[in-house]
Amino acid sequence: MKKIVVMAAMILGVSSAFAADSDALKAIMKAKTYAEAESLLNSSLSQLASDAEKAKAYNKLYELSIKGFEEISVLIGENQKAMVMKEEQKPYDTAAYYNNAYNAVKAAVECDKYDGKPDAKGKVKILYRENPERLQKLSQARIELVNAGQWADGHGDESGLLKYWSMFLDSRSAELFSSLPKEPFLGQVAFYAGAYAQRANDFKMADRYFDIALEDSAYHDKAENAKFEVAGRNLHSKADTLNYIKKLEDLYTAKNSAVAFSVLCKLYNAANMTAELNNLVDRQLAKNPKDFLALAYRAQDIADKVSRETETQNWDPAIEAYKALLEASDGSQAFVFAGLGQCLCKKAGLIEVRAEQRALFQEALPLLEKARDLDPDNNTAWAYFLYVCYGSVFSYNDSRAIEIKEKFGF
Repeated sequence: MKKIVVMAAMILGVSSAFAADSDALKAIMKAKTYAEAESLLNSSLSQLASDAEKAKAYNKLYELSIKGFEEISVLIGENQKAMVMKEEQKPYDTAAYYNNAYNAVKAAVECDKYDGKPDAKGKVKILYRENPERLQKLSQARIELVNAGQWADGHGDESGLLKYWSMFLDSRSAELFSSLPKEPFLGQVAFYAGAYAQRANDFKMADRYFDIALEDSAYHDKAENAKFEVAGRNLHSKADTLNYIKKLEDLYTAKNSAVAFSVLCKLYNAANMTAELNNLVDRQLAKNPKDFLALAYRAQDIADKVSRETETQNWDPAIEAYKALLEASDGSQAFVFAGLGQCLCKKAGLIEVRAEQRALFQEALPLLEKARDLDPDNNTAWAYFLYVCYGSVFSYNDSRAIEIKEKFGF
C-alpha cells in the first residue's frame, strides 16, 4: 500500500511538471518557511492562474506546517520513552507545536476548498483529499487543537483558546474531514467554546458552537439554555424582545428552565413590567418555595414598596422576606446580607424606644460586616448603615465608626 501511495505522489509530481506554473506560484513553492509562504500567498492570491494553482499553493503551506508539527511530534514521543526510562528529556517549543497543528489544518481546509472546484472543462479532479497518509496526519494535528486550547487557557490566553478550538470545530464541517467519525468529546468542546465566545461578546460564534453542542445529549439542555442567554444579548427592536419573551415563556412552562426564568426576570425588571415580573415570581415560588432568584426578586420588591410608603412604613415583611432569602442562599451573596441589614436599620430608625432600637442595630451589625467582607468595593450597600450601627451600638467615637466616617465622609 505504501508503494502505491508513493507512486501516486510521483505521478502527481510528474503531471504538475508539465503545467506551466505562474510566477506567483513559483515564488510560493520556493519558500522555505511557513511565514514566508503565507506572506507570498496572501499578497498574490489573485495572481494565481487557477483554482488548481491555489490548491497547490495552500498545499505548500500545509507541507511546511505539517513538517514542523511532525518534527516536534517525534521529539514528544522520544520524551515519553525517556520519561519511562527515567532518562533526560529534550525541550521543545510547545507554542510552535500547536501553531503548526493549527496552520496545517487551516491550510489543508483551504487547499481542499480549491481542490474540489471544477476546472475550465467543468471536471473535478481531486488531487489531495484522497491521500490516506495525508488525512491521517491532518487528523492527528486537528485533535491536537483540543489540547492546544487547554494549553492556551492554562496560560490565561482565552483568545488563543478560541483560536484553536474554533479551528477544531469549524473544520469538522469541511468536506476534507467528512469521512471521519465525530469525536465523542465534540459536544463538550463546542459547549465550552461557546461559553468562551459568549464571554468575548462574540454572540454569533457562541450561537454557532452551542448549535453543535445541542447534538450531544449530555450538553443539549445546557446548550439550549445558553442559546437563550445569547439571544437575549442580541435584541434590536421591541418586536425582537416580545418574540424572545414568548419563546422564554414557552421554555419556562415546558421545561421549568432556570435560565428562562432568570432571563425573563431580567427582561421584565429592565422594562419595568412589574405585574409580569410579580406573576412570574409567584409561579416560580409556587413550584419551589426556596428558589433563590425568585426569593431575591420578592424581597427586593417588598423592600421597594415599603420605601415608597410616605406615612407608615412597616419593614417587618421585608425583613422576613430577606431572612427567607438568607436561608435559601449559600452564604456568598453580599447583597443578601446588605439587604437584610438595611431593612433592620430602617426599622430601627422608626423606633423611639432606645433598647428596642439598639437591639435591631445589634442584629444588623454582623450582617453588614459580612456584606463588607464579601463585597468591599460596593460600599454604597453597607458603609453608611454599618457606620450607624457602630455609632448606635457602641459610640460614634468608637474607632470603627471614626474609620468609616473618615473614609467615606459621613
